[in-house]
Amino acid sequence: MKKFFLLIICIVFLSGCAAEPLDGISDTLGGDVRGAELTYLTDSHGGFHGDGETVAMIRMTEVSAFLEDIQGSAYWHPLPLSENLSAAVYGWQTETEGFGPLFPEDMIPSVENGCWFFLDRHPEATDPADDTDLHSRSSWNFTAAIFDADTGILYYLELDT
Repeated sequence: MKKFFLLIICIVFLSGCAAEPLDGISDTLGGDVRGAELTYLTDSHGGFHGDGETVAMIRMTEVSAFLEDIQGSAYWHPLPLSENLSAAVYGWQTETEGFGPLFPEDMIPSVENGCWFFLDRHPEATDPADDTDLHSRSSWNFTAAIFDADTGILYYLELDT
């Protein structure tokens, strides 16, 4: 009976540890997306040392409230994307060389009206809001988001290698 009771306590405790994806995304981005519709989510984290990628598409219902939340944040910027983040999300190609994308190809359409978020979580990062050194290290640990103001869709990207 004691073992059964202990098992029940463990299950209840552990089930409370699993946060909803929109809670974590809201905390990371500094803008509340909890009332939005999560239309797509894939998360391959949980491998060796927590490596993996998370990709989410979120249809915003409270666009103005979200934009108010993120206003003045050092991590949010008006479009267009920086050159480094654009290479990570869309890749780039010349006649002699190419790079990326680091996320599933054609997952994020070209967005012209909106804003973008970047958080460098790499241990060597000196300024987590700066993507200057994004491609100069042996691994990637960052979170990015692109908000399309025309469609109200937020694209959330997290990569750990």
